[in-house]
Amino acid sequence: MRIRRLIPGIAAAGVLAVASACNSSGSKQSAAPLPPDPQEAELAAGVEQHRAAYYRNLLTLHDFYAANGLETKRRWAAFELEGLGKVRTYAYAGTAASAPDDGGTDSGQ
Repeated sequence: MRIRRLIPGIAAAGVLAVASACNSSGSKQSAAPLPPDPQEAELAAGVEQHRAAYYRNLLTLHDFYAANGLETKRRWAAFELEGLGKVRTYAYAGTAASAPDDGGTDSGQ
């Protein structure tokens, strides 16, 4: 199953995207940590949990389609899984800077 071999690369791409977003030198404002906000941390953790659950569920759906010979739907799921590795994600909690490419001046508060 080719998609199974892509999983480590997709996961690594997500980690690199988060690290890149947090350490981007192209932003107009440096990413200085803010004092921890328990509500923000809880919300950001929820986003991370939902991202992981979405990935697992999509992979399970892909495997179901593959096992049942539903090739068109398997390709859809495979395409979506591959796309997840290309999506820029952010760590949110405690980040002061705007996204590097959004052109905004939001201080993250």
